Amino acid sequence: NTPTDKYIGSYFQEVVESFKADAIRVRLVRLDPGKTLTPHIDYDPTYATRVVIPVYTNPKVKNRFKVRGEEVETHLEAGKAYFFNTGFAHGVFNESDEPRIAFMFSLDGQDDITDIRL
Repeated sequence: NTPTDKYIGSYFQEVVESFKADAIRVRLVRLDPGKTLTPHIDYDPTYATRVVIPVYTNPKVKNRFKVRGEEVETHLEAGKAYFFNTGFAHGVFNESDEPRIAFMFSLDGQDDITDIRL
């Protein structure tokens, strides 16, 4: 990955650099109304830690995870950062009339999640 001119010096770069680990991949993603990101598995968190920050969303956009055989559904609120275990099957379902836009990046390793307090 090579940072683009629009990324360098941006608020997005500032957010990514606020984490301990280096970013592997940084992107803005859009999921149009009525569209689905098919459930899939990427990698386990020993390889990288996925961070998702919804920028524009609404309660009709649902993230679904399959954890130990059980499906868990949640809505991710705009402006909050979420760490994902992408080793579990996961997908996004936009059941709204508006696009969902999220800032996503993967961090090299687990340094940023070792001291999280729940």
